[in-house]
Amino acid sequence: MKAALLTTIVLLSAAALLLETKTAARLRAEHDQLVRVAGEAQRLSLQNQQIRELRTNALSAEQLTEIQQSARDIYKLRNELTQLHAQTRWQTQELARARAENNQLRESIAKLEQLPKKALPADYHPAGQWRNEGLATPEGTLETYFWASKTGNIEQLIACASPDQQQRAKQMILDPAYPEQTKQFAQMLTSEMARFPGYRIAERTSVSPDEVIFGIQSSVGGSTRQFRLKRFGGEWRVEKGFQLP
Repeated sequence: MKAALLTTIVLLSAAALLLETKTAARLRAEHDQLVRVAGEAQRLSLQNQQIRELRTNALSAEQLTEIQQSARDIYKLRNELTQLHAQTRWQTQELARARAENNQLRESIAKLEQLPKKALPADYHPAGQWRNEGLATPEGTLETYFWASKTGNIEQLIACASPDQQQRAKQMILDPAYPEQTKQFAQMLTSEMARFPGYRIAERTSVSPDEVIFGIQSSVGGSTRQFRLKRFGGEWRVEKGFQLP
């Protein structure tokens, strides 16, 4: 009887030990699992923090790029403003010089026009009296040519030229893609003609009913420059002597 009881106690003790061992093993496994979960959670939290930092750094870098671009734009604008100021000063100086030259020219023309009539030949044409006389006569075309040069009227100046020369002149100075070039040429032309006091036809040679050669003097007794004019469709044009300064 005692032996059976002892055996029963031993078996119960062994079962209890086995249960305790299994329970301990299960608890250790659960603890290890909790440790792993906690470690993974910490790792994910660290990654999230790194992502937030990267986003913050990326935003700062983008803002820095914008600031740097703004600084470059401001520097560029300052350079352009400096150049504009220099150009304005130069234009102001050129305008003052042109005005002074124009005043001198006006005084010279006024004095010339006040001279006694006998001081100038009757066929002398002072610059202050030039007009647009059209193209119906060779004399009218010549005066229109000088008038257009003096006033910077490029379209009328080219209209005084022969058809071949018109085509060349239009390609040179009337390119629609470069309007500023036409303006600059007109200014240069008027500046050149400001020194031209007038002209007279010192010589006239009729080559044919549709062609005439003029010998032009800018001053009485001065050198002679030839202008050949031809008639094209009822209008007289400068064939030789026409030039673009």
